[in-house]
Amino acid sequence: MLLHFMSILFYYLLHSCEIIRHSSLDMLAFILQLLSFISS
Repeated sequence: MLLHFMSILFYYLLHSCEIIRHSSLDMLAFILQLLSFISS
């Protein structure tokens, strides 16, 4: 379940590098929130 979710997230990140390049700080904050949500 978790690995499946992480693979989807990784796939999404790979295909949105253009967006990340323009809003890397926002995306980083989003990823950190996701990770903290998963680990809690």
